[in-house]
Amino acid sequence: MAELGVVSSVTVFFKGVPIKFKIEVVARDGIDKETKKVAGIDAIEFKKELQKITREMEYKGISHSLKTEGIEFYGMETIAQYVIKKLRNKFPIYYVKVWEGEDEWAIVYSNEI
Repeated sequence: MAELGVVSSVTVFFKGVPIKFKIEVVARDGIDKETKKVAGIDAIEFKKELQKITREMEYKGISHSLKTEGIEFYGMETIAQYVIKKLRNKFPIYYVKVWEGEDEWAIVYSNEI
């Protein structure tokens, strides 16, 4: 198995307070024999998809974005669940790790939701 990871940041406002999250998404699969990439994934496209999600959260608001997937906003874990739900039909997502600040983070594995 091989892994490919991408990272993006998002600043959202919750009850008028800005909160910055760093989001790491890791796909896991075999190496494609033709492209020599993890599951044939282009890292640039993978990152663009993650950035599209983070921009949506910033533009529409985090609570609104998560509710579109049936998730209530409670913190890092729910952001990870949201990202997994948005990406797992396109990529073999292994896990999503979300940091709030430098020393707090949560990991949610795709097979758990």
